[in-house]
Amino acid sequence: MHFTHMFNAENSTFTTKELQLAYVQMAMQETELDTEEKRLASSRLQTYLREVREEVEKPTVVFQQEETQPTTAPAGSSQDKKAKAKMKGVSTGTKYKKVADKVKPVLGSLDEKFRILRDIKGDPLAELPTLPTHPKDFEPVGRYTEERKQGMDKLHSGPFLWPEERKLLHEFVGMHNEAFAWDDTERGSFKPEYFPPVVIPTVAHVPWVLKNRPVPPGLYDRICNLIRDKIDAGVYEPSNSSYRSRWFCVLKKDGESLRIVHSLEPLNKVTIAHSGVPRGVHYF
Repeated sequence: MHFTHMFNAENSTFTTKELQLAYVQMAMQETELDTEEKRLASSRLQTYLREVREEVEKPTVVFQQEETQPTTAPAGSSQDKKAKAKMKGVSTGTKYKKVADKVKPVLGSLDEKFRILRDIKGDPLAELPTLPTHPKDFEPVGRYTEERKQGMDKLHSGPFLWPEERKLLHEFVGMHNEAFAWDDTERGSFKPEYFPPVVIPTVAHVPWVLKNRPVPPGLYDRICNLIRDKIDAGVYEPSNSSYRSRWFCVLKKDGESLRIVHSLEPLNKVTIAHSGVPRGVHYF
């Protein structure tokens, strides 16, 4: 770190501003940043430097987490999750985009090839199995294992279901076990016979190739594993597209898991808007 000459070693932690300062300075060393990105990073760096000089009297040089007091909020509550995220050095919060900054699709006429048609072949319910009136005791079948059955009972504990109703629940899940997914590898996708791939209509434009923000080294392995899981689940597929959009990660509500978010603002800017809206719920 080039800014460590500003600090002494009497304490044992970095402050939040110092961590932000370190991250921005490391990002500026990336060679893939364009001129505009470097200008923004330089401006942010100068702001952090000024705030550090004003707020920190005896800064430190050891890169560790800040010590926080244990939270007294109920376990699982939003306050408890935010406190756990803060103890891990992760800043959480919700920030909404201003209306003026939103990117909206363009209005235009659609070609007939973009029309979505319902073409259901045959009767999907013709071979639907019939539930028994007297379900038998549970037996593991396919994806519905004993461990997952216990997890189902835990989620639906209490007197709401009678014992025979609970047995019928397990019988139903066992008969349709391939329709349930307990992890991303089992999620699958819709059948193209019933749900053909949707083609997004766009106006004439030049393909965009955007450089992504650098991945924090501490999250590199976790993000790589997350991408591998999506490839195994069929969510991501190999592509030789002329486009490259930005993506980033956000923290889920549990305060630990990461979610990949794709920034599709450039696509939204050239997409022809679908002006048909469904009827209000009061009509149904």
